[in-house]
Amino acid sequence: MKTFPGPQRNIFVPAIILLAAMLACNTPGIAPTPTETPAPTATPTVPPPSATPTITPTVEPTATSAPEEPTVPPEPTSTFVPPVMPEANVSYEGISFYRDNELASSWSVDIVPADIPNTTVPEAWRFPSHYRFVLDGYSPANTFHKPYIYVIPVRNFQDYNAAGLEQVTKLQAFLKEQPANITGDIPFFPIFNAAQAMRAQVAYLSFQNGIGVRFLTQYGQAANPINNHELFYTYQGITLDGQYYVSVIMPASHPDLQADASEIPGGDANAFANSYSDYIIKIEQQLNNARLASFTPNLEMLDVMIQSLVVQPTK
Repeated sequence: MKTFPGPQRNIFVPAIILLAAMLACNTPGIAPTPTETPAPTATPTVPPPSATPTITPTVEPTATSAPEEPTVPPEPTSTFVPPVMPEANVSYEGISFYRDNELASSWSVDIVPADIPNTTVPEAWRFPSHYRFVLDGYSPANTFHKPYIYVIPVRNFQDYNAAGLEQVTKLQAFLKEQPANITGDIPFFPIFNAAQAMRAQVAYLSFQNGIGVRFLTQYGQAANPINNHELFYTYQGITLDGQYYVSVIMPASHPDLQADASEIPGGDANAFANSYSDYIIKIEQQLNNARLASFTPNLEMLDVMIQSLVVQPTK
């Protein structure tokens, strides 16, 4: 494993004037002209590479009228200001990207060999040989998932993991269509022994020589509440030449979610399971309406990291 440290802002008034001033006091005042608060503007996105369609991340909708008792949204947890086009500060054998110091203090990378096939592990769970970047000093910490960036040669799925290769094919078709309304699972690798419970903040993003989709999700084997221990940001992408699959998994949290799955909303597990689909719809709407900066980390910071990515391995 190679580890790389991150780089370290008394005047006398004539009687007549005094009299005029006294008369003026009886003149009705003029109310100040109300001012309008300028509407928020959508955060600029990093331009995509040439020959790649322009893809704009989701911008949260604004209310058309103020509620009777407006609530004050939480302050952003990040002071991040996106650069126009960041210069890569993580680079290894033709793979590079920009890592903001606020996101992680350092990074490391491995070339991970393929899992050895055996009869106790299903083929679909096998991980072919790949590059794995790890972000160290990442927050939130102590979560179910680790902050990993996987770069997998598509050829390594051949004759090794048919289910994995199928996800590559599904992702290519999904990105070609780029559906606005998503009703089922978004193609994802690695394949977990669990189901994709929800999808929020879905946006199609280009990186320097590829295209993909980012979203928030949580996997589970049962009707578990969406929580900050298991929620993660993911990016599933592929290079324009179809040779490399990119899978990014970054833990994420939001102040409106519960800490973990230890408490069932309402306290009745059966009732919660029976109304789980309605619960998921509510959670997805809630997260979709949240500001990108209200998450930890700032989702915009993760987007910039993705858009700066170059995948041209030399080996």
